[in-house]
Amino acid sequence: MTLATNPTSQPIIDSYEMKFTAYTESDKQEIQHLFTETFSDSANRAEGELIGQLVLDLMNNTGARDISGFVVTEHERIIGCIFFTRLTFDTPVEAFLLSPVAVDTKYQGRGIGQRLINFGLDQYEGTGRETGLHLW
Repeated sequence: MTLATNPTSQPIIDSYEMKFTAYTESDKQEIQHLFTETFSDSANRAEGELIGQLVLDLMNNTGARDISGFVVTEHERIIGCIFFTRLTFDTPVEAFLLSPVAVDTKYQGRGIGQRLINFGLDQYEGTGRETGLHLW
């Protein structure tokens, strides 16, 4: 595994053909498809489509300061995605919720989700932000 930076100064972890990086606007449709298919496989089609639409709405309607998303790709295809969304309290704490997360069903059980979570958490290290609250 090597650590590098891309032209936008976003860290990238290269592991064979897998790359971990921040999501971009051009990833939205593929991310929605990933969540739809993953949750359709684990629950049912209606649930998958609901979650896919929820994720698309989250990406389209949440301000850039209130959301961070990270993807893992293999051969330029998104196989996993995680989002951190801002939580607000009546205190000055800056906190982010780790949710939602999806890993393509064909890639589950290989530790990719855990590596994606760790990659996302590493992006917050040293920023003074609280992260890691995950509701199931």
